[in-house]
Amino acid sequence: MSDENSELLMTVDEIKTSETEEIVTVQEEISTYRSEKQVPLVVEKQAPLEVEEEVHKSHEDEIPPELEELLHTDPGKGLTSAEVADRLVQFGRNELSEVKRNAILHFLSFFTGAIAYLIEIAWILSGVTKDWINFGIIGALLLINALIGYIEEAKAESALDALKQTLALKTRCWRDGHLVEVEAAELVPGDVIVLRLGDIIPADARLLGIGVTGEATEGDLQVDQSALTGESLPVSRKKGHTVYSSSVVKQGQQLAVVTKTGSNTFIGRAANLISITVDEGHFQKIVNQIGNFLIYITVVLVVIIFVHELVSDKINTGNVDVLDALKHVLVLTVAARGLRALGVARTVPGDLERYQLVGMISLLDPPRPDSALTIRECKFLGVDVKMITGDQLIIAKEVAHRLGMGRVILDANHLVDPNKSEEEVTNHCERADGFAQVIPEHKYRVVELLQKKGLLVGMTGDGVNDAPALKKANVGIAVHGCTDAARSAADIVLLAPGLATIVDGIKTSRAIFQRMRSYALYRITSTVHFLIFFFIVTIAENWQMPAILLILICVLNDAATLVIAVDNTQISPKPDKWRLGQLITLSIVLACFLTIMSFAHYFVAKLVMNVTPLQLNTIMYLHISSCPHFVIFSTRVPGYLWENIPSLLFFVVIIATQIFAMLMSIYGLFGEGEGIGAIGWPWGLSVLAISFAYTFVLDFIKVQIFKWWSFENTVRIFPTSKRVAKLEARRAVATEKKRIYDNWRKARKVVLLSSGVVGFQNAVAQRKTQNA
Repeated sequence: MSDENSELLMTVDEIKTSETEEIVTVQEEISTYRSEKQVPLVVEKQAPLEVEEEVHKSHEDEIPPELEELLHTDPGKGLTSAEVADRLVQFGRNELSEVKRNAILHFLSFFTGAIAYLIEIAWILSGVTKDWINFGIIGALLLINALIGYIEEAKAESALDALKQTLALKTRCWRDGHLVEVEAAELVPGDVIVLRLGDIIPADARLLGIGVTGEATEGDLQVDQSALTGESLPVSRKKGHTVYSSSVVKQGQQLAVVTKTGSNTFIGRAANLISITVDEGHFQKIVNQIGNFLIYITVVLVVIIFVHELVSDKINTGNVDVLDALKHVLVLTVAARGLRALGVARTVPGDLERYQLVGMISLLDPPRPDSALTIRECKFLGVDVKMITGDQLIIAKEVAHRLGMGRVILDANHLVDPNKSEEEVTNHCERADGFAQVIPEHKYRVVELLQKKGLLVGMTGDGVNDAPALKKANVGIAVHGCTDAARSAADIVLLAPGLATIVDGIKTSRAIFQRMRSYALYRITSTVHFLIFFFIVTIAENWQMPAILLILICVLNDAATLVIAVDNTQISPKPDKWRLGQLITLSIVLACFLTIMSFAHYFVAKLVMNVTPLQLNTIMYLHISSCPHFVIFSTRVPGYLWENIPSLLFFVVIIATQIFAMLMSIYGLFGEGEGIGAIGWPWGLSVLAISFAYTFVLDFIKVQIFKWWSFENTVRIFPTSKRVAKLEARRAVATEKKRIYDNWRKARKVVLLSSGVVGFQNAVAQRKTQNA
């Protein structure tokens, strides 16, 4: 299948591959020269290690002036009971609020929507026609669909429950001049709380720089806020700094004044992002668009048939037949290197108050051993990987370097710069290799902006800080050892350590995509063929297929297509994309060719071979059961059907269902009482053979359409102003990218050659000096 940009853009991978080949060529030339001239490899003496101090930057919440006035509480007395009562009314309880939906009404909401309404009409018509088998099957499908949707949406509520479990239950604070233990939910802004080693911080609070007994303290409070920001090490917080709810005190003790509670806290805002994220899945959107397309053409054709029957005055005893046909039509539609340093000192002899620095120990929280390989494999599969971390900028750059990523890591302030438009910020998100010093809102914003750009976004994470972005992403992946909040918000949970499983997930998802596209193409093609053929034959010939045969087509063929889930697939080397225009156009073309073959069978059997009406019913059943069904061998791959052999189970099940249909048709199963006549072996074998052979004709048509299809060609056929402008913009971007990369590649080659020549000259000069 040709990509819509294949004729316009030189991909980055191609450029990088070409660049790598040139670098390898230059290196080979250098090696050859060195061996011929017998030039030794010279390693220059490295400069002494330099230590660069990086100031820790952290996010600080802004406090509104009206709230600031309430924070000047006497640390030795705290708030009075009256003040607490007033502020509880003003700010509410210090807990994560959630709106509980009526469970019954929420469940019933999954029975709404265009597709659901259409299936419900089919369900009602099954009851009207007393077709209790289909009545039960359709009702069960509606119920199962609603249950699945209800369970999936419950994930958001379970994520909020997981967040609540990270909050403190009780805390110590000053009230009415006494140090008392209170429920954390009863805290209000202005409360003076005690923070000690091991305490879970109960609310966002500002450190006062004094101890529990009122004495001044010079020591910093060491706080582990990794669950909120993702920082790998505890951070030092001193007087005037803010500490956040659900963080843990790792060292020190101080008094602090509560600044924000409940949904206004750092973690409360994260919970709010989770609760408001109820986006419909990408594939669900695609399914709905396909379903709506089939619904529109179904309704139009059925209305025309209904009006036609109303004008021939045939809606009397044939009422049940019309309703039954309508019902089955409805059913078919369905630091410099990021190192933190620890100084080692000893006392000066004779003076215990003075210390002498004797060395430094560098500390780094390294990435997992398999992370670099995972990132390389993701890039090979066309997945752009970005780092979003709460760690400091310099550490993020070093980790990116170790992982083989680009080092264009930006400060999170770029995401909230008021001087930049949303388009500029989106471009930052798209071009940067990552962001550092982020908070949950930043991660959520990155995902949101990339999605608005039309990109599908996957997100990995393990902490509370990742939960909102995991919920917002198209695919949220919670890694091994994640918090309950991350696990509840994610779509996928990795049970093994490391990230290597993500590559398996990408390959599996692409296999699933190929199977879903194959099924969608087959289903749309067969449904459109069914609608067009029965619409025309009903209007022109007043011919209808017996209801029992329609049921057999629905049940037998649809059940057989379930084995597509175990079929062999071709894994795409780059991300796949739903192209509904291409999908629907190809489906309509194939459906039209199927319709031509259907009428060929109909008129040859009726007019040339002069079969009986009952035999005609059976012949057309066998044709409509087999000819569109064999198309699934073609739709399963974008190329010719023999380029990828189907799995044995897939092949056996598809063929077996059609052999069963052939045998049933040959011997006229169900009898003439149901409108079925035996057609014998010659008709049975010939119909099945022609249907199978015709699959190769349709396969050739499919491949030619795929080869021709491109965005440029579709613009030629449908040259709307918007599409023309989009094409011109793509061409301009492609030209500029190619020019930049060509110049950069040439300059890099010159630098490599120049460096090699200088190295050779230095080596030769050194050798002459040694010989002299």
